[in-house]
Amino acid sequence: MDNFQAIVWVPAIGLATFFAVLEWNFLAVIVIVIGLLLTAADYPPHFELKKTHWDDKEWVKWAIHKDALNYKYADASLQRDEEIIFLALKNNSFVYMHLPDYLKNETFIKKILKKKINIFTFIQDQQPTLLSNKKFILYAIEQDHAYAAFSYASEELQNDPLIISQALKSDPDVLMQLDEDMKDNKEIAMKIVSKSGNSLEQMHENIRNDKDVVLAAINQNVDAYFFASESLKYDDEVIEAAIFSDEYRSGFYNFPKALRSDKKIVTMAMKKHSYALYYASPKLRRDRDLKRLYEEANNYSYSEEMRERWMQDAHSFHRTWSRLNREDYK
Repeated sequence: MDNFQAIVWVPAIGLATFFAVLEWNFLAVIVIVIGLLLTAADYPPHFELKKTHWDDKEWVKWAIHKDALNYKYADASLQRDEEIIFLALKNNSFVYMHLPDYLKNETFIKKILKKKINIFTFIQDQQPTLLSNKKFILYAIEQDHAYAAFSYASEELQNDPLIISQALKSDPDVLMQLDEDMKDNKEIAMKIVSKSGNSLEQMHENIRNDKDVVLAAINQNVDAYFFASESLKYDDEVIEAAIFSDEYRSGFYNFPKALRSDKKIVTMAMKKHSYALYYASPKLRRDRDLKRLYEEANNYSYSEEMRERWMQDAHSFHRTWSRLNREDYK
């Protein structure tokens, strides 16, 4: 039994025995359970730390797993060890404040960001000039820190079209940080949707009603059709783009019920992919001409049972399927 277990169990057993003698069995059980929980947690008390050699790398790693801030007690040589540093930072980014000052430079900060560790709060406090460095912010975006990098970037960079487009490409939620004027700027919107079509969702209503922007968004991602204004959803050019712009799939399933009840539209969509019939209205799913098109494309007959299996798995094919009113597809 080590020191910690002795300190827990000697008084615990004594107290439990005392309660048992008094026939307070419930309290005795509680004491034993608490003892088990404490020892099972392998909690490192200060008397364990006092006898430790902080130049022992494996022990320091163990101590950091228990509390990342134990990093500050490590031997100076281990405080320079990248494995130790990254382990501690991943457990608690506040460890950055305890790093040796000479490590807090752009080169090493980039290494930290590459490990997917967000330290922008500390960069803002200690290395603010980096937040005005365009190359640095672009690097941070490339390392999947788009939202934080854009949040902390200088005002000038937050208005830079390249920074905006790259940040949105990495994380479309960055759009929520843009000023309303930026969201209503067609030139910026075109650059954004050409990189991330679904960013149309966060655009100003004027932009979602701009045919050029909507077409650019659909050409990048057919699912962007879902976020177009209601009037543009019925535009012939927009409909055609949603059906044919993607080489591999069609955006027909996003169409309003009225369009999925239009035989001409369904026929057009089926020329792209026969499975478009699955999303057509019940009446058109019984249409002989459309069923024949389906059978010619697949060399087997259409059946509602097969359609049902398809619809059950539709969420795995379409990212926006969960947004739709599935009752409309019955």
